[in-house]
Amino acid sequence: MVNVTSLVQLMISEVVLGFSIGSVWIKFCRIKRVSAPFRSLTTMATSRASSGLDASVVKTAMIVLLGLCSLQNVDSTSSGPRNPSFVLYAVRNGADTANPSEVQIFPATGLKNPVVRVSDLALVESANINSREVGRLRLQTVTNFGSPITPAMPPRIYITGVLDLIAMKDSENGTISSGGIQTALTVGAIDEFPILGGSGEYRFASGYIKFTLLSPVDALGTTIFGKIEFYLCKPSSCHI
Repeated sequence: MVNVTSLVQLMISEVVLGFSIGSVWIKFCRIKRVSAPFRSLTTMATSRASSGLDASVVKTAMIVLLGLCSLQNVDSTSSGPRNPSFVLYAVRNGADTANPSEVQIFPATGLKNPVVRVSDLALVESANINSREVGRLRLQTVTNFGSPITPAMPPRIYITGVLDLIAMKDSENGTISSGGIQTALTVGAIDEFPILGGSGEYRFASGYIKFTLLSPVDALGTTIFGKIEFYLCKPSSCHI
C-alpha cells in the first residue's frame, strides 16, 4: 500500500529539485505505460508547481494522481482472462489395453459404494498421445454413486493426486499436489481443483487447475483423457 505522506513529501521534494510529478507517480504506481489523459494531468500538475504555487496545490494534484493510479492498477489487473502458466494433457489406457491406467481396488468387482480406484496416467505436452511425455498423473479416487443416479445427482468422484513433473525442463522439475471433487463427467465439461502445494520448482505452490474432460470416463483403448491447465502462484511468480 502507498504511504500518502511519504508520497507527498517525495512529490514536493522532487518538484523543488525540478523533476516531473509524473516521474514520481510512475515510480510509486509501477506503471510501464502511461495513457494520454494521465500524461496530460501530470504535465498540468508539473506546470502549476513550477509556476510558484504553494504546496497545497501540489498535494491536491498528488491526491488526484494517486486516485487515478489506483484506478489504473485495478484496470490493469482485471483486463481480461489470465493465461495458464502451462498446459498438459493426460493420456489414459482403457480397461481393454495391456496396461490399463486405472485399477479398482475396492470392491474387487462390481459397484458397491464406495468404489476406490488408483490411477497412473501419462502427462504429455500436446493433445496427441504420441507427443513427448513430461510426467505422470497419479490419483486415488473414491466414487460415491448415490441412489439412484440421475442428471441432478451424478456420481461424485473424490480425488487426491500428485502431478509428478519429472521431465518438463531442467529447471521446472518437481511435483504438484491437488485434490477435490469431479462432478462433470461429460466430454467437454470443466472442473476446477485447488493446488495444495508442491516440491522442487513448485515448492510452496498454490493456485488452481482447470481440467477439461476430452474422452468418456469409460473409453476403451488409449485416449487423450483430459486437458490440464495450471494457474500457478509461487514465490517467484504468480499466474492466477
